[in-house]
Amino acid sequence: MVSEQLELVQRSHDNLASKKQNEIDLLTKELNLLGVKQRDTKAMVIHLERESGENRDMLRSVSSELETRTKENDHLVSLLED
Repeated sequence: MVSEQLELVQRSHDNLASKKQNEIDLLTKELNLLGVKQRDTKAMVIHLERESGENRDMLRSVSSELETRTKENDHLVSLLED
């Protein structure tokens, strides 16, 4: 009788240990996936920041060119008016 109870307890313990290991394995996989997603997200943020900087530079360049051409046009108009 005691040996049967001991066997049941051991089986129960083995089942719990197996479930615990499965849960640890699942959590480890999830943690690894989250690490990969985090690295991908960081890479995407870096790319978007770089792209944003390039767009700001392009906007500055286009604004400067527009200002230069506006001044040139104003000068031409003033010459034509004279």
